[in-house]
Amino acid sequence: MTRYQRQAFKELASSGANNTMGAHTRIAVEALQAGGASREMARSLTAQSLNALRNSGVKMTRDKLLEKFGQILITEVRDEAIEKYQMITAGTIKSTPALELHNKLSSFSDKELSVISYQPSYSEFN
Repeated sequence: MTRYQRQAFKELASSGANNTMGAHTRIAVEALQAGGASREMARSLTAQSLNALRNSGVKMTRDKLLEKFGQILITEVRDEAIEKYQMITAGTIKSTPALELHNKLSSFSDKELSVISYQPSYSEFN
């Protein structure tokens, strides 16, 4: 879960608003936007995660449904974004925008790159 998501869920809880799938979807879209995705891309990725959840045919409680949504969002959005970032930094994606970004990142020190690519574990936030 991202820092933005943790803060948004904390605000949701303190607001007294209902903890619904709609609220989770809104937070997912906003978190993706906070991470640099366009609104259109964030909505599309979130919709893909929701469709994958619906298509799995799993019947579950609201809490389990929300947990599953989070898992799908992480594996289908976050993990793919990390993999794409790694491919860009390695220079293996040959599109013009990817190569331009790769060239810009090539001027960063190892320390600077480690800050960009830092992936905290879930336990670090508990």
